[in-house]
Amino acid sequence: MIFLRALLGQGFKSVSIEDYRESIQKSDHVLVDVRSPGEYHRGHVSRAVNIPLGDLDSRLGEIPRDKPVVVICESGSRSRLGAATLAEHGFRDVHDLRGGTGLWASRGLPLKR
Repeated sequence: MIFLRALLGQGFKSVSIEDYRESIQKSDHVLVDVRSPGEYHRGHVSRAVNIPLGDLDSRLGEIPRDKPVVVICESGSRSRLGAATLAEHGFRDVHDLRGGTGLWASRGLPLKR
């Protein structure tokens, strides 16, 4: 039930790329890329740490609870699940980055390889 509420948007916020770049990116935060290692190595947003969605539950201890956490994937589907998982586990300041790395790259924004 908690997971369902979080997935429906209660427990995390959805943020646009523009809002992320204008406010959150400039702050002390954690950007979690929940794609596979292969996808991550083909190109990721600077400062992103790779914790694949399937590993998220077992790696929660690697994510600080005292900073905003932004979750990103390729298109936004896995990141919503990742944000819901973090909210379910008590993370309070969680954001899903809408459009993901695919939209980021399509806008000509830099990816680190």
